Amino acid sequence: MSAAVMRVDAVRKRFGGLVAVNDVSFTLGAGEVLGVVGPNGAGKSTLFDLVSGVRRPDAGTVHVGERDISGLPAHRVARVGLARTFQKLRPLAGLSVTDNVMVGAYCQTRRKARARSIAAECVEAVGLTHKANEDADRLSTGQRKRLEVARALATGPRILLLDEITAGVDPSGVPLLIELIHKLARMDLSIVVIEHRMRVILDVSHRLLAMHLGTVIAEGDPATVMRDPTVIERYLGRSYVDS
Repeated sequence: MSAAVMRVDAVRKRFGGLVAVNDVSFTLGAGEVLGVVGPNGAGKSTLFDLVSGVRRPDAGTVHVGERDISGLPAHRVARVGLARTFQKLRPLAGLSVTDNVMVGAYCQTRRKARARSIAAECVEAVGLTHKANEDADRLSTGQRKRLEVARALATGPRILLLDEITAGVDPSGVPLLIELIHKLARMDLSIVVIEHRMRVILDVSHRLLAMHLGTVIAEGDPATVMRDPTVIERYLGRSYVDS
C-alpha cells in the first residue's frame, strides 16, 4: 500500500457511560478509498467527528502526514487539507448553489472573484453547473448530496470524508453518486466513505473497516471483510451471505 496520508491511532470518545469510539486505529493511503461499514450506533459518524475536528477525542491521535491534528477545531483541520460531508443536509437557505460553495472556497482565498472561480470549478466537478444559480434549498436530495461534496471540495482538500453520501437518495440517483466517488478518486484525493448500501461500498472501496459498538471488528480487502464471521454475525446477517 502507498504511504499513509492519514494515521488514526487508538482514538476514543465517551459520552457519559457510553464509549462511542473505543481505541480505533487505521491508516489511509494516498489515492485510497477506504470504506467504513457497520450497524447504526457502531460509532462511524462519531469517528468522522473526531477525525474532522467536530469533536475532540478523549484519547488517541490523528495525524495528517506528519502533523498531529488531534483536537484541532474543524476550521483548522480544513486548512490542513481534510474536509468532510455530513449525512444531515443543511444548505445555506436563501443562497444559490454557487454562493453555498463559495463559503468553502474562502478557506483557500480571501478574494471574492477567486472564491467564485473555485466554486464554479467545484460545482462543475459534481455535475451541478445547470443548477449553479438556483436556490440551494430547492435541490433534490441527490443534488444536495452533490452540493455537500462541492462545498467540501472548495476547501482544497487532499483527504475527503464522505458520510453516507447515498442515504435518502432515490435508487435511480445512486449510480450518479457512485460515479462521482470514482471521479473524486481520479482527482488524487484520498477518501474515507461511510455507507450502508453494500453495492455502493463494494463498488468504490479498495479496503474496508468494519465497526460494531465503537470498535473495529474487521479490516482488509472488501471480499475478505464481507466473509468475516464476526461481520456476518454482528452486521450483515446470514440472509446477506445466502443471497
